[in-house]
Amino acid sequence: MAVGSGLETSGAEWNRIARGSQFKRLIKAKRAFILPAFLIFAAYCLLMPLLTAFAPQVMAVKVASVSLLYCFGLSVILLAWLMVVMYVKAAARFDVLVNDIVSEAKRQAEKSE
Repeated sequence: MAVGSGLETSGAEWNRIARGSQFKRLIKAKRAFILPAFLIFAAYCLLMPLLTAFAPQVMAVKVASVSLLYCFGLSVILLAWLMVVMYVKAAARFDVLVNDIVSEAKRQAEKSE
């Protein structure tokens, strides 16, 4: 299941794990973070070409002798790094759920032996 977990799983075991409430909770938690993060980042990235196409006068405004377009482009990089930091924090919560799933699967495997 997890790298280094020491748990060997068969197809039937994987199916049982995937049907479990803990695994469904993990998928729900991941989806709750990843989908909004993707949509926000995609919308933000699409905003730059749209503003450039439909509001070039706005994007040409100078901010500290640099065009707003250039500042917007740099802000995409900052947003990407912010999302990386946010995902690392969220992944720590996902890891707790994964460890719970592995522990439960190990207990089930020990019972069946």
